[in-house]
Amino acid sequence: MSAAARLERDGELAVITLDSPPLNLFDQRMMDDLRAAIDEVAATPPRALLIRAEGRAVSGGVDVEVFAGLSPEQGSALWTELLEMIDKVSKSRQQRIPTSKLNRFVEQITTAHAPVSPGKREVRVLYASQTAVAPPEFVLFTNVATTFHFSYERFVVNRLREEFGFVGTPIRLHIRKRSRS
Repeated sequence: MSAAARLERDGELAVITLDSPPLNLFDQRMMDDLRAAIDEVAATPPRALLIRAEGRAVSGGVDVEVFAGLSPEQGSALWTELLEMIDKVSKSRQQRIPTSKLNRFVEQITTAHAPVSPGKREVRVLYASQTAVAPPEFVLFTNVATTFHFSYERFVVNRLREEFGFVGTPIRLHIRKRSRS
C-alpha cells in the first residue's frame, strides 16, 4: 500500500503530494502520512514547499462519517495538534537570537569543529549576527574572504536549528570577510 502523502525533493524545493486523497482530506491515514511528511520537511527545511493533490478532486469539506470513531475530545485534539504545529513553525520563523548569545554559540561550535574552507589559509569566525527573520538569516564574519564547504554550512545550520529551536523554517547562512573601517 502506498503512502497517502509523499515527500519529494528537487533541489531547494520540497513537494508534498497528496496521492488520490479522499474527497474530504481528513481521514486518519491521510493525516498520519501528512504529519510524517511535515516532520521530515521540518527536519531539513527546503527553501520552498509546495503541497499538491494528485488523482482526485480535493474539497475542504468534511464528511462527518470519517470522524464516526472519534470522540469529540479526539477530534478536538487532532485540530489542536495541527494548529499548534502551525503556530510553532510561525514562531520559529519570527525568532530573533540576541547577538551575545549567538556569538557564544558560534564560538563553541567553531572551537569544537573548525571551519572548512577550500582555500589554504586558516579561517576563523570572528563574530556572527542575525540579519533577518522570516526566514531567519545569519551572517558569519571571518578573518579572510572565503566560502565554507557545503557540509560545514549544513553543520552550522543544523546546530543553529538544534540550539535555538528553529522548526519547519529554512535558515539562510552567509559568510563574509570582516571589513575594517
